[in-house]
Amino acid sequence: MTTWVVYASEVASFIGEHRYQPTYETMLKILARANRITYESLDQRRQKVLSKMMNVTKVTQTQEIISTEMISQCVDHAIKKQKISEEEALILRDHLPQITNQLQGQASELRLVHTENIQENNTELKRYRISDNILIVGRIDGLLNNHLIEIKRRVRPIQPKQPIPPYDKIQCFCYMKMTGQEQITLKELGSKQTSRDTVIDWEAAEWKRIEEKIAQGILKLDHLSVDQLTTFQLYVEHQEWEKCHALLVHTAPETPVN
Repeated sequence: MTTWVVYASEVASFIGEHRYQPTYETMLKILARANRITYESLDQRRQKVLSKMMNVTKVTQTQEIISTEMISQCVDHAIKKQKISEEEALILRDHLPQITNQLQGQASELRLVHTENIQENNTELKRYRISDNILIVGRIDGLLNNHLIEIKRRVRPIQPKQPIPPYDKIQCFCYMKMTGQEQITLKELGSKQTSRDTVIDWEAAEWKRIEEKIAQGILKLDHLSVDQLTTFQLYVEHQEWEKCHALLVHTAPETPVN
């Protein structure tokens, strides 16, 4: 029996409730994790190259100022040191704003962790088994006085009445379920030194809805035929993402959940 592993950060996308992460891409990642297909997303490739670059440069995750110019210089340095190839460098150069934002977010999170003495920051992989073959995993951002903390960096200033993105709430619910806690504080760090703390309470009915949608999605994947998987693999190899989306999201077999 296949054990299907879904990361807490993927759940909203997997159930079709993430504004920015396509459902088909998350499904492909989960299929690859279960060895049903071979697939590596652009984000995964980019992260591998970024890790290689970070090992030979002076950029650190706690650095105060991180800019696209600085990252570009680091890419050049890594090439000179023959730690990354020109082809790998292109993956980074084509996504400098995203990489800069990612590193700035990591730096902001680590500064907050140190300033507020948040414990257990990404130290242990938490797990929750929905069923015999579905496992939700993830690492919490930390605990503050034994209270669960999730940290998110926003690229824009945070407005007082700005709603919390639903996909972030779904991720928070996953962490509450994995740790058995009934509250989590979402700490948002925006630009222009804006910030906000929001306490999210556990809702059994909302988790039941999320869990049922996860189970439905896994049933789709688990019932894919060899022919369908072969077709998806061909689409992946030719980077025909619209066809992947059309087949994987809309026409994969779906079995009702009891």
